[in-house]
Amino acid sequence: DIAVVGSGGASILADTAMITGHRVALIEGTAWGGTCLNRGCIPTKIMVHAADLSRETQHAASMALDGQPLTINWQALRERVFGKIDEGASMPDYYASAGNVVLYMAMASFAGRTSVKGEELFALHLKTAAGDVSEILARKVVLANGGHTFIPQGLGLEDVGFATSESFFTLEGFPSKPYESLIIVGGGDIGCEFAHIFASFGTKVKLVQHNVRLVPRQDGEISARLLKILEHDGIEVYLNRDTVEAG
Repeated sequence: DIAVVGSGGASILADTAMITGHRVALIEGTAWGGTCLNRGCIPTKIMVHAADLSRETQHAASMALDGQPLTINWQALRERVFGKIDEGASMPDYYASAGNVVLYMAMASFAGRTSVKGEELFALHLKTAAGDVSEILARKVVLANGGHTFIPQGLGLEDVGFATSESFFTLEGFPSKPYESLIIVGGGDIGCEFAHIFASFGTKVKLVQHNVRLVPRQDGEISARLLKILEHDGIEVYLNRDTVEAG
């Protein structure tokens, strides 16, 4: 009845279809839980919450509270982040008892439409990491395939090394301790989020934004307020700047 491409936030829709008795195909190309669980809103919010609490205690004296500011237990934070990410591996077990849900670990692509007994259906090609190809038909298709980091080309980033959300939230890419200093290219929601996180943990952060303001998808007043907050917290913000070279 319905094919859901992406097992992140759209798994809620898959659950609803499952509960209401529809036949569901849930398709994931990388890791169960999708962008949301593995390198998106959930692991970042774990870090943001810790940063929020740390920043609150740093400002405690201005609210007539005495005591030492909280310091980060980075190893414990790391374990909490990956403990949550690892929960995605249990998704197949969750759906195993449902007789109307089939899971596919594969990349999906449209293969046109076809007619079966007079009903027009979508055809999807599925290709696994091993190269196996199959096809399924569905009345409805939901595309919830997440996103990936935009990496500027021609700047020499490959020569000096850099992190993205894809590489950061891996056991190999997650740093063993907070960075001493960090340049963040991009002042959208995610860039500002990471600036707040690491600055709260003592990292010297510089944020470079191509646009004339931060978080340009938000209201102008929000952008202006956020700029004041980040600069108050010691973050160097460069607006209306293009990164032309990495060295």
